[in-house]
Amino acid sequence: MAAVEAVRPPVMLCGEIPGYSWDDARDAVRNAGYRVAGRADETTVLIICG
Repeated sequence: MAAVEAVRPPVMLCGEIPGYSWDDARDAVRNAGYRVAGRADETTVLIICG
């Protein structure tokens, strides 16, 4: 699975996303073809703030 995670661009979630539980927000990011990052770095393509 590590190879699959490496090709998915990282997205960071912070705060509460209106209309989503934490798990639903993470699932939505993953279903959109991204991986959820624990912190932002130079590879992060998007930060979603609630």
